[in-house]
Amino acid sequence: MYGSYAHVESNSTLNDAGSAAVALFMSGSYSLSGSTLASQIDDGISYGASTGQFIFSTGGKYFISFTGHLRLGSVDTSTSAYFYLKELGGTTRYEMHTYVWKDTDPVERSFQTILDIEPGTTILAYLKSSAGRTVQLSSAQISFQKIKSDIYASAEVTTNHSGSNDAAFNPFDDDVTIMTRQLSNGITQEMGVGEDGTYTIQTAGKYVVGITNVAQGTGLSTDMISYTLFKNSVAYHIFEASRRHITDPLERTMTYIMDLDVGDELHVMWDGESAIDPYRGTTFCLFKLDEGVCSQDSYFSTFISGTESNGIANGTEMYPFRSGSYSTNGFYTASSVSNNISYNSTTGKFTVNKKGYYSALYANRVEINSAATFTIRFQRNGTAFFSGSSYIKPTVDPTERSLGTLKYLDAGDEFSITLSASANTYSSSGSMLSFYRVHDVFYYPETTADGLINDDFTIDTYSQGNLSTQYCRNVAQVPFRCGVRGAAMFRGRGTNPSAVKLGDKKN
Repeated sequence: MYGSYAHVESNSTLNDAGSAAVALFMSGSYSLSGSTLASQIDDGISYGASTGQFIFSTGGKYFISFTGHLRLGSVDTSTSAYFYLKELGGTTRYEMHTYVWKDTDPVERSFQTILDIEPGTTILAYLKSSAGRTVQLSSAQISFQKIKSDIYASAEVTTNHSGSNDAAFNPFDDDVTIMTRQLSNGITQEMGVGEDGTYTIQTAGKYVVGITNVAQGTGLSTDMISYTLFKNSVAYHIFEASRRHITDPLERTMTYIMDLDVGDELHVMWDGESAIDPYRGTTFCLFKLDEGVCSQDSYFSTFISGTESNGIANGTEMYPFRSGSYSTNGFYTASSVSNNISYNSTTGKFTVNKKGYYSALYANRVEINSAATFTIRFQRNGTAFFSGSSYIKPTVDPTERSLGTLKYLDAGDEFSITLSASANTYSSSGSMLSFYRVHDVFYYPETTADGLINDDFTIDTYSQGNLSTQYCRNVAQVPFRCGVRGAAMFRGRGTNPSAVKLGDKKN
């Protein structure tokens, strides 16, 4: 099928993961009986809940997005935690090193990357902790999406750096970090020795851009780190969040859909109040959306700009993209990119014009005035369908919390995001959303034939039951010779067609 994807999400908490890695999306890793794992799988990938395995019958370059809420397990001691994507044979394809501090768990962790996956490959997602410690995971979700445009680039920091960068630096400069996993096609990737860590666009279009920042600091106090995405050497977005030495290494997610022209250049800079280092799992990936017929022609992306703020009463839900949720500086969003998705700033909701499976990744920059449990919810037509909760203290804010999904929406459906906390909270400068339709082919599942002739002898040649997704598929060659009618014209019959010239008679 022209389009391969897989999405799995959990509605319960993973059992303890200790120093031995635990498969994240295997039903046996959860103690809750019943429907623990929900999945949506295209026929290019198969998924086994009993094994946690994703088996790829369709190879290619896949964009992978993961979010989950991480907490300490039965051993209530702060610990490092490690996320992996591995092949069945044990080969590591991605690794992220992060930390869980007992005074602020659960925390949220996420990553975005691109992998080259061969047909027949089996991938599993794993989690483990340090020796003698345990961690658990809830509201976890992962999606694999085959890149249709064949235009992409990705780089991953694969070794914890210890150079302690005092000045602003590019974490994807190979002179600064070690990146043994890089790939690109149709995008110039300048990440080798002596190069400056820049991506240069070769084909104009809309690009999904995902940045996973995993930072370790040296300062013993709480300070700020600025993560800046530059477009043509001009700051496109500055994302500021705090770090505290007892929470390092920590992860911060950035997500965008950008309208890019030929020759546009992108790069990332980190700048901390004290010296910082990039750790394993830091990634910078992007790919071009396929905006052709039956393709990724519906998308919306924006981030909240300015120093927006407005305290929300305890337990009250807030729509972070609703103008009425803010009272200072005048609400506005910056650098919005959209097509076939309508955004209403009065309601803070998004209406899709076309049905299909939609990918959403929301990264929220949040500040809080007292310690509280903070919840992000995704809604379809006002009803929540997926959520994640974490714990935030003022001593570590502003911080970032993310939630992702892949959800089927009908034309006219409203998608919305709400925030709530048990103490006043507000969404401020930096909150981001990327939201796009994965592929039109997914909208028209195969149907069971109704039968060409009904009881009243009506011929239903074109009924929906007798059609499928054929009109959205392309083939290199039809199985018959064009321009000549008849069964004899089918290729491979080995007979020459009889032809009648103008004026001749057919016997």
